[in-house]
Formats: sequence, structure tokens, C-alpha cells
Amino acid sequence: GFDSVTHTITIGPIDKMYSGGEICLDSCWYPPGGDWIWTTICNHEFDYTKYAPSWDGPHCFPILYCCDIRGDVDRSGAIDVGDLTYLVAYLFQGGPPPPCLEEADVDGSSSIDVGDLTYLVAYLFQGGPAPPPC
Repeated sequence: GFDSVTHTITIGPIDKMYSGGEICLDSCWYPPGGDWIWTTICNHEFDYTKYAPSWDGPHCFPILYCCDIRGDVDRSGAIDVGDLTYLVAYLFQGGPPPPCLEEADVDGSSSIDVGDLTYLVAYLFQGGPAPPPC
């Protein structure tokens, strides 16, 4: 008898000037005129007892401006061999996704693939052009 509902909260776009700040959720949602029912327990006489959710908030989330330097795949602040290593691990070895997908899209093609590796190798080792701006 337990059903769950997931709510998605979308906030943004947020101006780059707020990068480094936080967004905090500080309460539960209760529908107008009632309680938010977390779960219902039923005994054999159909006596329903309602439980409200416990709230261990507030929950705060950092505001991070995603794309500062296209090609800085690992977000170290510079484009270097570490970015190449991170991208190879992600694409071919099941490594974690890049923290900012737009920065990992080195060639600006709107996808992350071998073309981004090729672009990054050319830039780092063959005097190729710098990645386009975000």
C-alpha cells in the first residue's frame, strides 16, 4: 500500500555572479488544507493511520557556474593532460561523468565523443586551436 511520488524542482537560469553561493530548501510541502501523507498503514479493520514525513532539513545545494573553460574536463582551472585522462576514462573505461558536460564538449559540437578527444590532443600536443568559448 505504499506509493511514492517524486517531485522535480527546476531553478534557473541563475546569473554567474551567484556562483559559489547556495540554494536551500527549508521545509516540506503540504497541500492546501491537508497533510502531506508519507505512508499509510492499514490494519484489518481498515483503520488508516497517516504519518507525515520527518524533515531533516534544510538541504542546501551549491550554485556552480558550469562552463568557465571549455576543455577543462576535470574542472581543475586549466586545460592539461589531466583533462585528456579524465575524458578517456569517461568515454572508454566507465569513468565518472565530467562535472560539467559543456566543458567536456571540447569541440563545441553539442556531444561528447571521440571528436572531443581528437580536438584536445591537437590543442595540447600539435598546436591546434583552443577550444571555442562556452
